[in-house]
Amino acid sequence: MTAPPTNMTTTSHSFVPRLERNSILLEHASTLASIDHLRNMAFPLPEKAAPVHALDKDLSAEIERLDAEMRRLHVLREEVQIQRSIGRSMFAPIRQVPAEVLSNILAILVLGEPAHEQAKAARAVASVCLFWRTTARDTRALWTRVNYATAPTGTMEKLLDMHARLAGGLPLRICQEPGVYADAQLAEVMKQPSTRTAQWHGLSLHVNGEASGATAPLDLTSLLHVNITISSARADSLSFLANAPALRQVYVQFESPGMPLQLEMPAFPSLTSLTFVDHHGHCVEQFIPALRTCAASLQRLTLSILDRAGDFTPSDMGPLVFPLLSEIVLQGDAYRILCYAKAPSLESIAFKHIHSRTSRPFVSLLRLLVSSTPPIRALALTDVHGHDNDALVRCFGHLSGLESLHVEDTMAWCVMGHTVLWSMTICHSERAPLLPALTTMHLQYQRPRMPICICKTAREMLASRATERVVAGCTVRALRDVETNLDEQMRVVDDWEIVMRDREHFNACFGLQS
Repeated sequence: MTAPPTNMTTTSHSFVPRLERNSILLEHASTLASIDHLRNMAFPLPEKAAPVHALDKDLSAEIERLDAEMRRLHVLREEVQIQRSIGRSMFAPIRQVPAEVLSNILAILVLGEPAHEQAKAARAVASVCLFWRTTARDTRALWTRVNYATAPTGTMEKLLDMHARLAGGLPLRICQEPGVYADAQLAEVMKQPSTRTAQWHGLSLHVNGEASGATAPLDLTSLLHVNITISSARADSLSFLANAPALRQVYVQFESPGMPLQLEMPAFPSLTSLTFVDHHGHCVEQFIPALRTCAASLQRLTLSILDRAGDFTPSDMGPLVFPLLSEIVLQGDAYRILCYAKAPSLESIAFKHIHSRTSRPFVSLLRLLVSSTPPIRALALTDVHGHDNDALVRCFGHLSGLESLHVEDTMAWCVMGHTVLWSMTICHSERAPLLPALTTMHLQYQRPRMPICICKTAREMLASRATERVVAGCTVRALRDVETNLDEQMRVVDDWEIVMRDREHFNACFGLQS
């Protein structure tokens, strides 16, 4: 049997008659109905309707035949494209790449996917060909993420053992797709013996039941990272993590609106980073018992809390001491935790998205500064309502060691208003400005047109601190790293002043009042 030549072009013998039939049909149709008929002829007589209706049926039938042919051609095109890709792949340069190089390439491909997708990606590259399969199975890093939600009932042990074997002793992260409930599979995960859990270094869980049905704490002696989403009030207990002495990072997001929060959190002696996210109205005080259990070792704390209680008055719950805390990020109403906190080692603090007119973040910060005198070197304010400027100035008075100030001002009321900027300006030799150690400043105003006084005061402040100076016996360091959009804002201000001058000149010429 002779193979067809590589440049052979095939033609369907039935295709030409179809085209001829279509041409004849369209030519006949144009004699009965056309654009010229619509434009130039009166409404047709009734006896001319029957041929047009019959033609309409013929055209509809032809459309159905063409649609069917297009579907067939689409399938055929896909088959041709696949065959073409296979042919090209036979001589693709990557087939000559050594296994060691291919292993690194596959690792980049797979590990670039989200954690819950990495196992799927590893199986996909392993199915390309025998060489890729062998290389993928020998690349241990591809198999360190286990998406337990994909395991059919009764196959959890097989899935875990397969990943443990292919990972070859590397740490495993047990995870699932965010927002997906997999209670049955999670219950199986919670029953695993220490022979399997000893290799787990990370857990990412979506808990929708009573701490996932665990009858006793898991043996998690190697666990370092935990990411948990809780969507049921029955699941507030984290006691199943009690046997995790090496745990260093915990992230908990609460998605249980309208339910009381009764968070039970074991003491984690090695915990250094903790994040709580709750946007469903639980008050800050409800998190304090959990924070007390791990406050002694925490170095980084992130709280994102939206409390719908309205006005806030601190209760008598006693101080919350964080002896090692160096960084804290507070979003929404979480700033209220500062009314209870003592953090003598705090170096960095950030406030984010504080919109309420009743919010008093800087009053809370002032309480912390007075009670703990922390050596804060960095302050960040992002999207913070600026009606509390006087309190911010008082805070600046306690931040003589502050080196970095990052402000992104998107609110109608500027947190970096005239009063705050003037307190930082060197205006005469008898008054030292606030924040004398400041060397880095990021100042972004996002309003379409800032008030003229604020823009000019900001410019004066920056100019006065362009070089290091001694003022009133205090060394004021130079602002060396400055990022701001003041030039853009000032262009808007200058344009506005031109408009106002032109308006006054016009009114004066014609005797009009401004």
